[in-house]
Amino acid sequence: MKFMIKNKLRLEAKGLIGSEDHDTSAHEMLRSIQKLFAADKVISREKREVPLKEALGRVVAEEIRAQYDLPMFAESLRDGFALACSEPQQKTGQNRFVLVGESGAGDPLGIRLETTETWKVMTGGEVPVNGTRVVPQEWCSVQGNIISIDSCRLAGPAYIKRKGSELLQGSLIIGVGEVVSPASLVKIAEAGCATLRVFCPPRVCFCCTGKELVEAGTVPGAAQKISSNQHLLTALIEQCGCEGYDHGIVGDEKSLVGNFFNASLQGDFDLVITTGGTGGGAFDLVERGFVDAGGTLICTSVALRPGKSLLVGRKGDTIYIGLPGPPRAVHTVFMEIVAPLLAAMRGVKDAELLCILAVVQEDIALKTRGCLVVKEGVLFFENGCCKVRMLTKNETSSCNILIAPGRDQIHAGEKVEVHLRQPLGQISCLGSHL
Repeated sequence: MKFMIKNKLRLEAKGLIGSEDHDTSAHEMLRSIQKLFAADKVISREKREVPLKEALGRVVAEEIRAQYDLPMFAESLRDGFALACSEPQQKTGQNRFVLVGESGAGDPLGIRLETTETWKVMTGGEVPVNGTRVVPQEWCSVQGNIISIDSCRLAGPAYIKRKGSELLQGSLIIGVGEVVSPASLVKIAEAGCATLRVFCPPRVCFCCTGKELVEAGTVPGAAQKISSNQHLLTALIEQCGCEGYDHGIVGDEKSLVGNFFNASLQGDFDLVITTGGTGGGAFDLVERGFVDAGGTLICTSVALRPGKSLLVGRKGDTIYIGLPGPPRAVHTVFMEIVAPLLAAMRGVKDAELLCILAVVQEDIALKTRGCLVVKEGVLFFENGCCKVRMLTKNETSSCNILIAPGRDQIHAGEKVEVHLRQPLGQISCLGSHL
């Protein structure tokens, strides 16, 4: 007898996806799905102190503010001669100054210059207290201790970075929920911080189901194939900044599926993922195995292709997601559903996929009208225009093309919404919707 789930949920019934709603963008429909799952997510609140060399890509748990002005002193942007005059002595021709000293980067300097004097400084070095500009040395003529500078060179850039011009003491450098980038590491280090508090990454346990699967490196037997989803999920989870734990291949047997869920739902993991076995067939056992292990299903069907038989559930603080079996479908659904969830669990502020508009290069025919369709695509620029085309064999997808319900064809020249296939938290414009 087919196993039935009480309160089986289809997202259309909640008004999250309308099959003929042309006023709602495909991007907004996916956001509705993500919000439904996010309502039951557990956001990681554990924090740890890490040194800066281990902070790249981590999510900040406590804001960082500058401990002092940046730069801490007025510094020269060129090797050259520092002056204290506000305007040229001679309106035309050469202006002459007496060289009274020289210093390099790292040499303390607290002197004041007369308007007729100059001091030679190096790039990054401190300039005199009343210095108004640094004239690059290649623009100057040196004869003994007399430095001659043409009047036109005294009206250009000052080549001095003033104290506090980049950051004032107490200024916010990076806030809670922001992802540490190489550029932010520079500011954090310059601001005097050697460590910072970050959210602990979510722990994700996964397995690939199917008696036909064998490990990579094994010669497949009759009716067998390599389990490539193991390596796909390992890479995607790592790209999302999370800790992945591969449980391996689980055969299509009730006891094996039950053992996996009993082991993974004990509270040691924030998210549990399976691939395959969600179709409701005789050998599709993950839905029942999850419930038998004490899990509660939130969703057993979504008006989304691929991903129609997506499973979402929860046991205690652990979220469960059952993905389809084909690797390309796993990749697509992971980027659209799982990646935003993991970003939110990591503590990323405004964890939302980047959505842009692109012009379709050629017609796209669809087999179904009643659900949201996500197609793998290749994004490119042509004559200054952002365009997208369908993925061909042996290509790597750079984006997902989003097609709202109610369409059976997208014509060349139309604009469609696309999501970039880049993990959340690794792009500077995170959360933007162009």
